[in-house]
Amino acid sequence: MKARWGYVIGIGLLITTAGTALAGMKGSFTVSVNTSTMTATGSMGSARNSSDGQQYIGCQVSASSSSSSATVSCFASDSTGKYAGCTSSTPAFVQAAQAIAADSWISFTYNSSSICTSLKVAAASYFPPKNQ
Repeated sequence: MKARWGYVIGIGLLITTAGTALAGMKGSFTVSVNTSTMTATGSMGSARNSSDGQQYIGCQVSASSSSSSATVSCFASDSTGKYAGCTSSTPAFVQAAQAIAADSWISFTYNSSSICTSLKVAAASYFPPKNQ
């Protein structure tokens, strides 16, 4: 009889902890623009879901028949309307921008000429999806 209660308690603990683990880590990664360090970061889902009406972050890739290289333009605005933007024709930056998905986290840095100096893209389960 004692063995059966141990089994029942063990199953109960397993169900309780499994339920918690299945909830998963969630975060909010609002857009941050720092013009002193020339950095912008944030998740597209958090920006879209923000209630301030100011936040956005993203990149676009452009190409034309008159140029042999593509160009990436990244842009961001934080909750106060502070803006950052940059462009680059560096193939690695274009490739990184092409990895951006609907709910990605993006971070970019730029120089005083608004040329992108780094671009990071991440996709993870803890980034919020966009609400419609």
